[in-house]
Amino acid sequence: MKYQIIVFVTALVVFTTGLALFAFEIPGESQAIDQGFTTLNVSGEQVTIYRDEFGVPHIFAETNRGLFEGYGYAVAQDRLWQLELFRHAARGRLAELLGKAAVPTNLQIGQANALDADIDIRTRHYTDAELQDQFALLNAEEAEIFKAYADGIHSNSITWISACPHPGRLSTS
Repeated sequence: MKYQIIVFVTALVVFTTGLALFAFEIPGESQAIDQGFTTLNVSGEQVTIYRDEFGVPHIFAETNRGLFEGYGYAVAQDRLWQLELFRHAARGRLAELLGKAAVPTNLQIGQANALDADIDIRTRHYTDAELQDQFALLNAEEAEIFKAYADGIHSNSITWISACPHPGRLSTS
């Protein structure tokens, strides 16, 4: 019975959050949905992101750096919340975002609540040092691809934050 109540409350919170996000105008959201062009300056190179009539991004760049930074930018336009959720989950910090009693069922973690999932991740999975050691094994080109992708996500985040009329609050107009 207690489990059913937790599932119901979690579903209600998720539904209410989705409804609230749908009702508010989120800066940058229409940019990802609308057809059109976005141009980025990546180390002096012009990178163009064209979104077709279905909102699918097509990235045009002369270099791998430009291509993957544009890709990171487009992914962040479409999935910034999901990236943030998975970042917290992978680091064992999901309870900070969702609360310790939240049930992370759609992440397929296999734990009863976010706090248990965090404890599991922090004790059984990679440490930051181990992840850095793995990253160090990449060759220069591979490392540059990951860095460019992350830089694109960061660039979009800065664009989104600077577009907020009041950082920390969503616009209702």
